[in-house]
Amino acid sequence: MVKEKVANQLKNIPLPDTTVARRISLISKFSLQLDESTDIANEAILLTYVRYFYNNKIHEDILFYSKLETSTTGKNIFDSLVNFFSNNNVDLKNCISITTDGAAAMTGKHVGLIKLVKDIVPSLKWTHCIIHREALASKQMPKILTDVLAQIVKIINYIKSNALNSRLFKILCSEMGSFHESLLLHTEVRWLSRGKCLQRVYELRHEIILFLNSKNSIYKDLFEDSKWIIILAYLADIFNLLNELNLSMQGNFFNIFDQTKKIESFKKKLRIIKARVYSGNIDNLTNVSVFLEEDSSIKFEDIFELVNEHLTNLEKLFNQYFPEDIRDNYKWIEQPFAVDIMTVNMSTDIGNQLIELSCDNKLKQMFNETSLEIFWGRLCTGNYSELATRAISILLIFQRLIYAKRRFLLWQI
Repeated sequence: MVKEKVANQLKNIPLPDTTVARRISLISKFSLQLDESTDIANEAILLTYVRYFYNNKIHEDILFYSKLETSTTGKNIFDSLVNFFSNNNVDLKNCISITTDGAAAMTGKHVGLIKLVKDIVPSLKWTHCIIHREALASKQMPKILTDVLAQIVKIINYIKSNALNSRLFKILCSEMGSFHESLLLHTEVRWLSRGKCLQRVYELRHEIILFLNSKNSIYKDLFEDSKWIIILAYLADIFNLLNELNLSMQGNFFNIFDQTKKIESFKKKLRIIKARVYSGNIDNLTNVSVFLEEDSSIKFEDIFELVNEHLTNLEKLFNQYFPEDIRDNYKWIEQPFAVDIMTVNMSTDIGNQLIELSCDNKLKQMFNETSLEIFWGRLCTGNYSELATRAISILLIFQRLIYAKRRFLLWQI
């Protein structure tokens, strides 16, 4: 009746919390994701999402939101969570995993949320948001890079925070026929903003230097320093790569295999870029390459040690925050018809189901034509129910915090 475009928009509106609570009260396992955030009214809000198996399909919905009236400690968050489950007759012991960021309120050893929930559900698994870990890994940089980034933020604020400066800069960009007419603000809480704002500053560097000279700004000399500009170009290049990784992990539903593939791919890409840079190949650093062609007063050798140090440290941090490929433990879920069954650690009965499944050509064809979630969901009733239930319990685990604010606004509507 409303055509496909409108129908797809309606699908994005979350179900009421009572409907979701009623569903998960009828099932044995579900996974939670919790995110404490502050809204535009400066109120602390706890946003809770749930992933559960219902009608042979995995669903991902907002479960509830609640205001944290006073402090935002782990005990406050825990009380809010328990209160909702108690009021809706949902057994918290059926929760198999919780995903959060790394804040002390969530992960504290003594009174953190995870510790308090594990006192009730000892078998609970905790997952540190994969995008939050990526942000932490990319945050640590050599002092020179950190200083340049801080200077860029000050320059952006000098232009953007003053209404007159912002209007004058827009007029200047318009008169010069620039592709952009404004800068982008950088904020620590928006992980995607860093690469975008750096790229915008680099692209508008000629306009910025004219504007700063007209204002006799203390920052004008920075844009006349070729080494400073090439460091800006490098920062834009590397954070653009991180942005690509971040964006590739967004979406309504990603299982542990989808997310881990992205991380492992980026780690390999990082190693290749580092090896190429060490051998003098900077094709992956697009902005740096273009700037070196424009400015003959500087060479890549002038920043080689800095770039090599940063890439080495970045690779080390990614290996630290993502120490192993989690798919190795669950290959039988991702590749049930190709895995070496002798390497799978499971009971004899479930192992026998996997052996029989691996020899079923009809199911192999279905596996090749559907997603992991649909495939294992269809097997939850029948000869392979125990095996499928175990697979579903792994696929239910959240790997990253989703776009909370967007869904929260839809929920309010």
